[in-house]
Amino acid sequence: VSWENFDRASMDVVEEANCYANIYRNMSGLDPDFSKGLRDRMDEYLQTVIKEEWPLLGKGQRSPHTQRLTRGIWAFFGSYEPKSEREKIFYASILSQMDEAGKYRRQRVLDAQTGIHPMLWGILLIGGAVTIFFACFLGSENLGAQLIMTNLLALLIGLQLLTILMLDYPFSGDVRIEPHVFEEVIRYIAPINLPD
Repeated sequence: VSWENFDRASMDVVEEANCYANIYRNMSGLDPDFSKGLRDRMDEYLQTVIKEEWPLLGKGQRSPHTQRLTRGIWAFFGSYEPKSEREKIFYASILSQMDEAGKYRRQRVLDAQTGIHPMLWGILLIGGAVTIFFACFLGSENLGAQLIMTNLLALLIGLQLLTILMLDYPFSGDVRIEPHVFEEVIRYIAPINLPD
């Protein structure tokens, strides 16, 4: 379950970044002045997600500054009136992508705050200890073989618990989701639509 949650959180981050990449690409279908204003706001937002919000995710928090930037982007975007049918199509596409990105961001913040319940950790630890304890009583005529089997079982249970612990909160610890996909959007996608 921990691995599935970690994997899902990782995929949600990729989907969120893809939404921003799509927004950047679709800006080319809107008025150049409006596109530039939106692009500038998106650039600031993504930089803030990477530099400010990501470290806070490791503590199970979100960035209030990032939240304000999100509201600003929505207000700026909502103030625009598409002037042609072509612009309406691009505008609707960006709106859809912004909705999706918002959904994935909310999930990302929730994933940063949610881990295995402490009661379940207690059950896992007690269950592991009881399993090892009972393994000591499984009869083997060779004491050395019995000790090796019991120690290997203890090692296996310990490694499983360590894996669960490392994957429990996907944005903190040594094994964590990094903002690399957001950096890729800024590095490779955003500059494509910059006006000359």
